[in-house]
Amino acid sequence: MQGWVHMSNAGVEDKLPFYIVLLLTLTILIIGESINKNFILGIGLLCWAVIFFFSQTRGNIVFTIIKMLIFSIPLSFINIFGASYADLPISWFNIFYVGLFIVFIISWLKNGNVYFNYLSIISVCFTGISIFPLLVSYDLLDGLKQYINITTSFLFITIGSHLKHNLRTSDKNVLAIDYIMAAKITAIGVLVQVFYVNVLDREIGKYEYLGHVRHAYGYLFNDYSFLALYLASGAVMVFFFNRTLGKSNIKMIFEMGLLISASIMTSARTGIAALVIVFCIFSFFIIYKFMLKGTVYAILLIIFNLILIVFSYLMVMRVRGIDLLADSGRTQLNSRAFDVFLENPLIGIGFGADSYSSMVGVIPHNLFTQFLAQGGAILTIPIILFILSVLWFAFRNDRVLFPVITCVFIGGLFIPDVFNSRFLAVLLLLLSLEKEYPQKQVNQNSF
Repeated sequence: MQGWVHMSNAGVEDKLPFYIVLLLTLTILIIGESINKNFILGIGLLCWAVIFFFSQTRGNIVFTIIKMLIFSIPLSFINIFGASYADLPISWFNIFYVGLFIVFIISWLKNGNVYFNYLSIISVCFTGISIFPLLVSYDLLDGLKQYINITTSFLFITIGSHLKHNLRTSDKNVLAIDYIMAAKITAIGVLVQVFYVNVLDREIGKYEYLGHVRHAYGYLFNDYSFLALYLASGAVMVFFFNRTLGKSNIKMIFEMGLLISASIMTSARTGIAALVIVFCIFSFFIIYKFMLKGTVYAILLIIFNLILIVFSYLMVMRVRGIDLLADSGRTQLNSRAFDVFLENPLIGIGFGADSYSSMVGVIPHNLFTQFLAQGGAILTIPIILFILSVLWFAFRNDRVLFPVITCVFIGGLFIPDVFNSRFLAVLLLLLSLEKEYPQKQVNQNSF
């Protein structure tokens, strides 16, 4: 696969952000409720200043901001004071996003043009089309918040496509490792939260007991499914990143085990379900090749997939209990959303999560039924084309991010508002940093 090169382990300047952000997140998770919020802001400023300084010694401003953006994902659902994002919607993720946008604007003005590929063009078109559901929103301010959240992913693609020439190929390796390390920070946070709740009998972070045997651990995220899917995407990244570089060692197995275990512990099924589906799809192609060669490895791989499915089922059963296979009302929510679409087939009822809740009920737990209800055909058709274009671009140009992004989109079939997940926007940004390669060259590599 193009775009990924062999490199030694990340240096001190690349490991340092992991320890700094881990310390920052654990501080907020464990004692954030009992210390002064201004003190948390001060610690945050100091931590990010240190990361900025050390990252600048290795790369340029584009590389540095993207690194900080990736490491801010674990904190992206709380504000800069360590409090609820709803109270003050300014997170470190937002700040670094604005910083990257400013660098993009400066580069645009300096060069006099913006580089567009077909993904950028589709993203710009979708951003424009999304204005129609915004204009018909019941509450314009509420609709604007959702519009911004959704279009962030599309703007990241445009930004990344333009700024990718500022980065070296090796920089992308580091950024991929950063994504994995940020996911590991989150996984450690989940384990710490589980320890505090079960051993110390003290609730920290977002936690709920939802009956039966289900204890829902949300860490610092505001949505359990987002958290589970983020951890699962990190596990997929670990596997395919190491596979592409020809690595397979104890560290890889440990990292995958950590991320998958934490994803299951959240009690949300979305992450592990999406991960299993991705690996089954991947295995299908490998099994097909083995069958053509007539080797016994095809049978062994089939057995492995069956074991993976059964093991995942048993593990999730331990944290979900008897309602493991229940749809948690998803069918009813999606059916209601489709009825809303039939009543408003062209443009839907408009953006706005709170508006939808007051007019219809809970947001549908499916990417497509949500867009059908809120944006009608005028928004859903473009989003389908966009997703297919992203997957095709990733398949041709980036065989690491292809399964990772596929995992997130699969998860989006079971949860609401996946474009508001933050980590999907970052993955699309990383994808946009990839250079396009001719089809003939890409076909030389197998999936």
